[in-house]
Amino acid sequence: MHAWTVEGGNLQLIAPLQEGFAVTSIAIDPVKMTCTYAYVDQPDPKTGRVVTLHPSTGAPYQVISRSPGDYTCSVKRGNIFASDQ
Repeated sequence: MHAWTVEGGNLQLIAPLQEGFAVTSIAIDPVKMTCTYAYVDQPDPKTGRVVTLHPSTGAPYQVISRSPGDYTCSVKRGNIFASDQ
């Protein structure tokens, strides 16, 4: 089960993996009307590993490191992050 939360004013998605968690954070800057994206793998507290399933084969594999691609986002006035005030 995936869960969106608000942590320190940032949106955070916590997604369980086979072992460990994938944590995605989106920080909104309402003044500049921009946002930043961050992704980190959190190892399983018992095994110390991050294990997920391969998207094409479904086979489990251990993640040593990974980097997300470049993401750009913008904030539109009137939504929950930028008030019209």
